[in-house]
Amino acid sequence: MKTTILLLILAVSAAQATLYRVQVRTEFQPDAGTNGAINFQLVGKKGVSSSTHRLDNGALFLIDLYNDFEPGLLTTYNIVDNDNIGALKCVRFSTTSHDAWLPSYAVVTPEGGRDYHFYNTEGSWVSAEESDGGSSSLQMCEQGTETYYITTHTSPELDAGSNSLHLLMKIKGQKGSTETGFLDNSERNDFESGAADTFTLRGMRFVGKVKCVELEVRGEDAWLVDYIEVNCARYRSAYTFHNDGDVKMSANENEGSRTLRLC
Repeated sequence: MKTTILLLILAVSAAQATLYRVQVRTEFQPDAGTNGAINFQLVGKKGVSSSTHRLDNGALFLIDLYNDFEPGLLTTYNIVDNDNIGALKCVRFSTTSHDAWLPSYAVVTPEGGRDYHFYNTEGSWVSAEESDGGSSSLQMCEQGTETYYITTHTSPELDAGSNSLHLLMKIKGQKGSTETGFLDNSERNDFESGAADTFTLRGMRFVGKVKCVELEVRGEDAWLVDYIEVNCARYRSAYTFHNDGDVKMSANENEGSRTLRLC
């Protein structure tokens, strides 16, 4: 009798189990990577999963053979979760390590389902050493299902480009706001003088008519933007915002402004 009950429990658990493909990108900054253990948890409309998964593709007999969280690296995991949490809302990263980690974004795909996109909109570090500005736990939530295309036009001036910018953006419109993570095309060198760089952001909230964009940089290599275009499939044409004051941006206050609002 006990064996039958156990088999029934196992059968129910297997029926509820869902396979998720989890893609995680570490931000492309010199110190963004970590050798610490990173844990992962799913949050859905029906609640939080009771399972916490360690993200590690290289552990064999307690020896790490693969560095999962190197700067700029996109790593893929396959995770089986037994809880019925419904449609995905958020993901949580946590650690007990003091070796800080800076995630850029995550994309989670349930088997047979769509991609869910999660961005580190605050540029937050994950670390047990909270005195360094990090937090031992970080939750990133999907904002919507809209895809936005953001094109930055760097000034053609000789020293306008930046090799260390780490740009975050908030798009503000009639229906609210939506936020990007770090804007970075991994296959190219963005923000060069005179260059136009387009960033594709999926899983964003539709904000209606765009009124302003708010920029924030974390890097100290100054950047001079000429103008920015914001577009999505619902718009007839892109919204354009000019840097009429020729304000340079830099996290170093002696080089420029950390934040910039264009309307």
